[in-house]
Amino acid sequence: MQGRQGVTVKTTLARRRIDGLLRGGGRGNRSVAEPLHRLLRKGQRMHSLTEQVRALLPPQLAPHCTVADLSGDRLTLHADNASFATRLQFETPKLRVRLQKLADFAEVTDIRVRAGTRPLPEPRRLPQVVLRRRPPSGLLRRLAEGISDEGLRASIERLDRDSRGD
Repeated sequence: MQGRQGVTVKTTLARRRIDGLLRGGGRGNRSVAEPLHRLLRKGQRMHSLTEQVRALLPPQLAPHCTVADLSGDRLTLHADNASFATRLQFETPKLRVRLQKLADFAEVTDIRVRAGTRPLPEPRRLPQVVLRRRPPSGLLRRLAEGISDEGLRASIERLDRDSRGD
């Protein structure tokens, strides 16, 4: 547990330092915080651009696309995987026309699509099946009566006896 607490303390201290730099109240001068401010502004801008692009995409494709870069007339989009990248590539002609109506994308003439490798989500866990310790009375006996294979019938009858405690 001590290792985990140490990591938590270091993370908290690092976060405080970064927050302090972003507010301009760190030990360093403003020039130290400026790169962090630029990075934060760029992240916010990319988020805003991504939201605008997603609003123009089909709903099943939109959450799997993000804006990676916008430089001059070139927009680079990032898709979660190759399958979504292919689907997005087919949407680019319509997307280009729609985007040029927006001020942030008015100059865009070239859209590039790159595929990422987002890990697949964890498989859903199926609910646990709870088996009864003892099958309903007479169920195994009735099952055994309908089986013609002698060995299987004997095994089911033995299971029936064992479940009743005979």
